[in-house]
Amino acid sequence: AWGALPDDPLTFAGTVRVGAKDQVEFRTGPSPTRYRGRVGARLQIDAGRVDCRFDVELSEITGLLDAVDLDLPRDLTVLEVESVGMTDWSRPIEGPLQVRFDRIDLKSRRSIQVHGWIPVSQFAAGAGPRRHRIRLPWVDASKGRGSSGTLEVLSRGGVEPADDSGAAIVATGPAEPGAAPLGPWTRQTFRIDDPGRAVELRWTPQPPRANVTVASQLTVHPDSADWVAVLRFEVAGGPLEVIHLKLPTTWSTAAQIQ
Repeated sequence: AWGALPDDPLTFAGTVRVGAKDQVEFRTGPSPTRYRGRVGARLQIDAGRVDCRFDVELSEITGLLDAVDLDLPRDLTVLEVESVGMTDWSRPIEGPLQVRFDRIDLKSRRSIQVHGWIPVSQFAAGAGPRRHRIRLPWVDASKGRGSSGTLEVLSRGGVEPADDSGAAIVATGPAEPGAAPLGPWTRQTFRIDDPGRAVELRWTPQPPRANVTVASQLTVHPDSADWVAVLRFEVAGGPLEVIHLKLPTTWSTAAQIQ
């Protein structure tokens, strides 16, 4: 019989029967580090790039959390990492983002913010309108349990999420186009229940925008006139492959373009 158990904070884990000649070993040391991760992602889709901001919340922490490995999208360029008590961060080639903390506290919650961008090609693969598609940019805490969360997307025309079964990503509200302070941006919000599935974001980029300024000079001679026009194009939102110019008919036959 075990008799009365002591009144201390230890947890009674069970009993086992051993022989008199059996060797009994007890393994001691710190508890394994475990935590639950939740991600809040904000994506802004612009010409040639997708700006990403991830807010990673680690909760239900057990053990001493002095470092965290975060799996990031492979083509994400990391610009900034922030967290209270963080000593340093690094990202080996083809490896996870490694975040280290200067104090090993028995905290039950930590927050990490990651900011970066992903390049997107602006050239169409063939004839017809351009169509972009990328795998959902997401962060996964390597030793955590679960990495579901929320996704906010800002774009200039809306995105179409697609996954294997249609159950991994769920819209949480209608798209909000063009309202201040968003300006020309459209905001969409989603709930990500299972980011491990093959979730893609697809969108058709808006055509490029061009601002044109014209400096014109006309020189009148006794029997003729010379006209020189300098055009300056400021193009945003993608490549401008063709420029169409309309010239006065009387000038077009002898006009020269440089």
